[in-house]
Amino acid sequence: MATQIAIKRGKEVKGCLSEMWWRNFLKRNPEISLRATQNFGLVRTLVKRETIEAFYKRLLESLTTNEYGSLLDKPHLVFNCDESGFEFDAINKIVAAARGAKHIPRVSKGQHEKVTVLVYGCAAGNTLPPMFIYKSLSGRVANGLQDAPAGTLFTAQKSGWIDKDLYLKWFTELFLKQIPQERPVLLLVDGHKAHVTQEVIEAATRNRISIFCLPAHASHLLQPLDLSLFGPLKRGWLKACAAFSHLTSTVVNQRNVAKIFNVAWQSSTTPEVIRGGFKRAGIFPYDPSTFDFDKLAPTIRQSTDSVASTSGITVLMSATEDTATRQVSTAGETSGSRKTSTTGNVIASSPTLLMGDPWLTPSQPQSQVDLLFNTLESPFKVSSAYEALVSLENKIGKVQRE
Repeated sequence: MATQIAIKRGKEVKGCLSEMWWRNFLKRNPEISLRATQNFGLVRTLVKRETIEAFYKRLLESLTTNEYGSLLDKPHLVFNCDESGFEFDAINKIVAAARGAKHIPRVSKGQHEKVTVLVYGCAAGNTLPPMFIYKSLSGRVANGLQDAPAGTLFTAQKSGWIDKDLYLKWFTELFLKQIPQERPVLLLVDGHKAHVTQEVIEAATRNRISIFCLPAHASHLLQPLDLSLFGPLKRGWLKACAAFSHLTSTVVNQRNVAKIFNVAWQSSTTPEVIRGGFKRAGIFPYDPSTFDFDKLAPTIRQSTDSVASTSGITVLMSATEDTATRQVSTAGETSGSRKTSTTGNVIASSPTLLMGDPWLTPSQPQSQVDLLFNTLESPFKVSSAYEALVSLENKIGKVQRE
């Protein structure tokens, strides 16, 4: 484009403008810089400012309004949990190559296996033992596992991902046994179906634990572990895998993966890192002003007609949140498989529950469990969003033509 503009202005240009022109252009316009883009899925573009503001409002209510006392000065009772996959063949080696070479191929060992690790920590900076989820068709954990972090819970599942049964196992056999006896406890989770089920809600209620769901599709903005822990942990994992491969000439497998993970865990997980995630999210210390609203992706493609664009956002949100048919799962769902067994369909009568409300606080009666469970089991309809977007663009085009 710059070359075309220069030609129209009568400049003699051979081919395209030079790199020197680009450097001088940046000097003349210091407000412009080179930045890496971030990829956003369609659903993540639906996070609105109002959603974030509602999240912080409800979070403050959960931290202060309960029958057991305020949590604003109790960081050791505010927890976040999340899981991530760690690939066995995740080594990026540094080698000597000709200057200017951009792509240095490496022969992979052909491994496509990974292990899922569920980790959790509190706003005080403490981390607790992780849970490993191995991929196993039989559902049995391999023998001879080596040197995992102390207290690790080992499980297996045919897809290698979390499901509602494994999450309930983690909640009852690891989380409840490791957290302080003091109550109440606030547990922040994302909207994965396995994280908040009827069984988990009932167990949380019995133990005076409030489960607070982050806004849908906003975990990359508000989840403490995503903002702090997983970055250093994944980098530590790469280094540990590279060192292990170099020293032992052995491939990473189910038996030694916990040992390698432990090296990354011990070197990358510090109280400062954990506390930093809660602080960056504005969760603890509670400070909504720390949230950078510039990080919100555009809701839809910008239109020259701002009024039409604004109304279009409303149409899109309405089509996806207010009127989408919700399916209630009875068989559960894993991240690796999207097949869902249903007993029927319900309409989410209160979609605001998806935007940061505690799913169940100790003060709520047990009779509300089914309502909250049905509202939670509401997968986002990407097809509805796409259809609404296409319809909106057609309407905008019609208005502009007229």
